[in-house]
Amino acid sequence: MSRRLLALSLALFAAACSSLASSADRARAAIAEVADAGLAIPLADGRTLEIPAGHLEAVAVDVGPGTRRAFDAFAQLSLTGRIDGVPISYVGNERFRVRCAGSCRIDGPLAPRLAAVVEALLARRAALAAGDAAALASLARDETRLDPDGLRAAAEREVAGWFIRVEGDEAVVGEAAADGKQRRLQLGRSGEAWLFSSGLP
Repeated sequence: MSRRLLALSLALFAAACSSLASSADRARAAIAEVADAGLAIPLADGRTLEIPAGHLEAVAVDVGPGTRRAFDAFAQLSLTGRIDGVPISYVGNERFRVRCAGSCRIDGPLAPRLAAVVEALLARRAALAAGDAAALASLARDETRLDPDGLRAAAEREVAGWFIRVEGDEAVVGEAAADGKQRRLQLGRSGEAWLFSSGLP
């Protein structure tokens, strides 16, 4: 058998195996490909959340509406990365799109909920650094009165890491300080935004 014919046979065999795999298996394989390459998640302000190769895992995968060529998928993701030098650890449920043509790829953002929560955390830090009480209050889920002394104290705390967990439309964040102590922040989804229900200042 010639090398060209052998290569064609292997390609056809691989395509057949892919077509026989379940949608959940194909979604898991698409995530594994992203995990092997590493992931850069662009944020609305132009910054990028970097997930190194090998630091992303699909703990559980399910599928939703679609066809064998394109379908929605759901996964509980576990990952670690960095944004502006701050370490991030994340476990959360995400919905994304998978598109298949021979092999399967993630079509669009893989972790939109993580991105939105990180954007809210960064907006909070920026408002604290600027001493902007109005900007900080706009991130609150409910009307909030902010103590100026509390704002100054919060702005002076160095963030050494964020430990994020998202379940449904709720997020819990452990914000680690340089001394190892953690503050508990809670956020809830409101439309497309994630707003703080506790721990804002």
